[in-house]
Amino acid sequence: MVAGFREIQHLKKTKFPGGFEGHFETAFGQNPPKQSTYHDQIKKWNLVAQSAAERNSAGRWSPFSKAVPFPVIFTL
Repeated sequence: MVAGFREIQHLKKTKFPGGFEGHFETAFGQNPPKQSTYHDQIKKWNLVAQSAAERNSAGRWSPFSKAVPFPVIFTL
């Protein structure tokens, strides 16, 4: 996942055409999720140290994502 995140950042910096959808397809080789879903995962990744993700089930994203709940912020 991290390699894909970094590739998308690189594509954005180099102004690679295609916007979010094109960048995601290039980096991950599959159809993109909703942009908000992608950005939620980036926020989640940034909440923890990289070493924590590297220690889970051979570096798989699903166990990491389940272990690190996304904080829900309520505004009134």
